[in-house]
Amino acid sequence: MINYEWQEKFLQSDNDYAMLCCEAGTGKSHTAGVWLGQGIRRNGPVVFCPKQIVSDWKLRADTDSVFTPQTILKLDLPPNPTAIIIDEADAFASPLFVPKKRSKCAEKLYNYIKANPQAHVLLLTATPVRSTPWNLHTLLVYMGQYIDFKKWRDEYFFLDKPAYMPRPAYFPVKGWQKMMQIVIDKHATVALMKDMVDELPPETYEIIKLKSPKYEKNEEWEAAKQFVEDHLLEQTGKNKEITKISKGYRKVVCVVHYRQQIDELYKKLSKERETFVLDGRTKDVDRTIKDAENSSECYFIIQSSVGAGFEVPSFSCMIFVSQSYSVRNYVQMKARIRRINALKPVIYYSLQGGKCDTMVYESIELGKDFVPSEYRP
Repeated sequence: MINYEWQEKFLQSDNDYAMLCCEAGTGKSHTAGVWLGQGIRRNGPVVFCPKQIVSDWKLRADTDSVFTPQTILKLDLPPNPTAIIIDEADAFASPLFVPKKRSKCAEKLYNYIKANPQAHVLLLTATPVRSTPWNLHTLLVYMGQYIDFKKWRDEYFFLDKPAYMPRPAYFPVKGWQKMMQIVIDKHATVALMKDMVDELPPETYEIIKLKSPKYEKNEEWEAAKQFVEDHLLEQTGKNKEITKISKGYRKVVCVVHYRQQIDELYKKLSKERETFVLDGRTKDVDRTIKDAENSSECYFIIQSSVGAGFEVPSFSCMIFVSQSYSVRNYVQMKARIRRINALKPVIYYSLQGGKCDTMVYESIELGKDFVPSEYRP
């Protein structure tokens, strides 16, 4: 069933090669499922997506031909697909025409699409641009928009040689993010939650400043190493603040960047209430998400880099215990609890244990990925 005007408009358009750059939680996956049922597409579809939504896509597309960034290089891809869907397409969007930055995953997907011109292609992403204009260029190439890479480079980059670099390099021009939005509006279908309902329930943000630790500078460490050590030091004792916040909520999502912190929090929080963990080590991702959703009172600890493609609308409170350095990860994570099909007031907490937490948060809020190597203690 189609519920929104943007979905109807897209499905009735010329959509053999298309991209849905719609806000997370607005129904992209459902729309893709309907798209797949048009014409002969369902006869032999192939899906690429993050591993946490493989089970969902096997059911939605009625196929076992579902590949992740982890399996695309290990397995043979099916010949002669009728349709190719790339969900969370930004996860496959490394620069295709910048050799030192091109991933083998992106290269294999590009060659697969190129070798199967008969296949219709649909890309789904709420965050088409991660850290460079090249991300969007790659996605456009996947959907058949072959823009000359030199022309793209000359329009969105400039050549410079900072004092700290041995040779000149290309850097994105000032204001490139706004320039990308113009391109997105031209080539993709865009839908925002605020345009789909009469009134959105409120989103509340609260920063909680904690006592900073005593930092120790090591002259032998590089900047990135010093940052990680300082940042880890700031995570000590945050479980107490989580316990305090959770008294007002039966179900709480805890977003955590470091695996060792995930393990430490699990040991402490699981003594208070049922606790689930979703990270790169989780074997049954689908079961873990469902169990957390069905629980009446729990903590759900989620690694900050895996917050894409699934939903947990029964939660209304999310605590960023330690944040990823990526804007994309932050945007995706927030959308796990704010869905168009289950709108309600939600609240986000940011626990800041010192200068490192604050620096990451402020960089992300400005729309810039944080770079640890630029850290100056």
